[in-house]
Amino acid sequence: MTRIFTFLLPWFASAAGDAKRSELHRIPADRAESADVAKDHPEIVAQLTMLALDWKAALPPKPDPACISAADRAQISAPKTQPAKKATPDRAKAFERMDTNKDGVLTLDEYKIGFKNQPNLETRFKNVDKNRDGKLTREEFVNPGGK
Repeated sequence: MTRIFTFLLPWFASAAGDAKRSELHRIPADRAESADVAKDHPEIVAQLTMLALDWKAALPPKPDPACISAADRAQISAPKTQPAKKATPDRAKAFERMDTNKDGVLTLDEYKIGFKNQPNLETRFKNVDKNRDGKLTREEFVNPGGK
């Protein structure tokens, strides 16, 4: 949500874009803006909110392209690139490696050893164990989201 800021020293007001929620701070006495005194000074909040809303109403609906630098225009129009995805580990190979007794299921102990005691392993194990039998089948492990 957009925020609107207004100064009329020594006062500083900020409001949500719809101006339904406002804060008022006395600057420089409260430089950290830690004490919201809007309830104590409703007339100042009303005055500053009116100034901010009048200013907002005077803005054009879209920015004038002539006011945007060439560098900013290039950045705005440049295609967004997605960060490279990390390679997904081969979960089937991991299952074979972690199933130390080769019975086709992973116990919690095998799971913990296989993941070298990373945090939250018991919770992660329970989340992957879709049928809640206390063991992970190859299918549960390789397709944890049921894909």
